[in-house]
Amino acid sequence: FLHAFLEVLLRLFQKLPDRGNRWLRGIMVLAAVGLQAIFLFYYRSSYLFDSAFVTGGASALAESGAVAKEAVYYLSAYPNQNAYAVLTAILWKAGKLFGMSRGQIPLLLNFVNLLCLDSAVGLFFAIVKECKPRLSSAKWTLLYVFMFLNPFLYIGVSYYYTITISMPFVMMLLYLYVKYLRKEDYKGINIPILAGIVLGLGYLMRATTIIPAIAIGCVILFYGKKRKKDLLILLTAIACIMGIGKMNSAYVGLDTKDTAFPTTHWVMMSMTSPGAHNGEDEAYTASFATSQEKKAAVAARMKEKAQQMDAGDWASLALAKIKNTWGNGSNGYTVYLEHCLGSDGLFKWIFGNHNDFLILYHQGYYLLLLVWI
Repeated sequence: FLHAFLEVLLRLFQKLPDRGNRWLRGIMVLAAVGLQAIFLFYYRSSYLFDSAFVTGGASALAESGAVAKEAVYYLSAYPNQNAYAVLTAILWKAGKLFGMSRGQIPLLLNFVNLLCLDSAVGLFFAIVKECKPRLSSAKWTLLYVFMFLNPFLYIGVSYYYTITISMPFVMMLLYLYVKYLRKEDYKGINIPILAGIVLGLGYLMRATTIIPAIAIGCVILFYGKKRKKDLLILLTAIACIMGIGKMNSAYVGLDTKDTAFPTTHWVMMSMTSPGAHNGEDEAYTASFATSQEKKAAVAARMKEKAQQMDAGDWASLALAKIKNTWGNGSNGYTVYLEHCLGSDGLFKWIFGNHNDFLILYHQGYYLLLLVWI
């Protein structure tokens, strides 16, 4: 239905002059910004789970120089959140500098989150312009419609977390590739160094930033011209991760040598259906005192789980993980964002008892996006 609706819109846009399409795109941008402002200033979802631990810990870090005791366990076990915590502490200090109260500073955090969302959208349009320079005005308008029909662009304004903060890094990396790095006649080292910095900072914020880097690497390896200066991207990223990562750890001030969970912990935890977080496995890993004990215990638990599974169990787990990863198009907003400051008006249609249509629309939009990709 959504695909058919967009096809009808495209035919209507094709009947308009270019000036009319430009006006429509401008009106859509203003409407989108206005709707984002409503979610920014009025509905304002509360922080829960990971974002609550980090923002709470970082606020104390900014004000007193030490992580709040309620967040010590979380940041000790997950030092991969250090960049997120440092960014939050810097923004918290900035808010204090401008005279904002503790209740107002989340507005600043959410505004930065909004900028991350919108800059990712802007970079998406820039990438399309590079890849499709002859795209008609009508198709540009349709692209704007499709982008601004994404409900998470508005609901996600208060989702101040690494999933949204990392978006500009992902899109900037892709933009630098399509704009400069994919061209065989490109000369110079500035852009590869910049791409490495973007990759390094994005990886520190959220490790999934490496996924488009792997895609770019595969394209260069199998289809593009291999150049030594492309290695600058990787070398710069490694230097950035090591250098800034060390500074982040020093600023957070927690000794995580023995408290940080080993990478294999997530592999072990994923072997329990549906392949997501579970408290039992987390408590198990946390119960061991040293890093070496944690690694050995996790390896033993992985082996134990594997021995207890037959081919059918592996197939069921794979199916559950696929469904868990790709099946939910709503980004879990009904769990993470339903606790809002404003609870009237549109609330019941978005978060309340009448949100069925929006959830179905979310899923339909997500499935269409996957099909188009």
